[in-house]
Amino acid sequence: MCVNELPKEAHDTLSLIWKYGDDGSKFPFPKKDGSTFDWRPNDPYPFPRKPQGYYKEYTVITPGAPNRGKLRIVTGGDPKDKVEDWWSDDHYDTFHPIDYTCDTSGPNAPSPMGSR
Repeated sequence: MCVNELPKEAHDTLSLIWKYGDDGSKFPFPKKDGSTFDWRPNDPYPFPRKPQGYYKEYTVITPGAPNRGKLRIVTGGDPKDKVEDWWSDDHYDTFHPIDYTCDTSGPNAPSPMGSR
């Protein structure tokens, strides 16, 4: 999914990720944001297998939701490096890789080294 197609709230979360990484204390849900993404053991794993702790999860504010809502971003590797980021708009039922290469002019455009 092109980063330009994500809602404004996802861009707000990505900005926090790029600024603070997995320091969840800087996010709206500090006990969850930046924590290790744990998958339900009986479901097919949605990402390439990596060591425990490689993937981190972040809440994207869902307008009108009384709780964390259903929007999430999962990052792989160093969250600040945009190595492997995934979007879920249905509370982990589906995941879409976030494509930064499609944004060639905006603030989300990849840097020459491929990270910020």
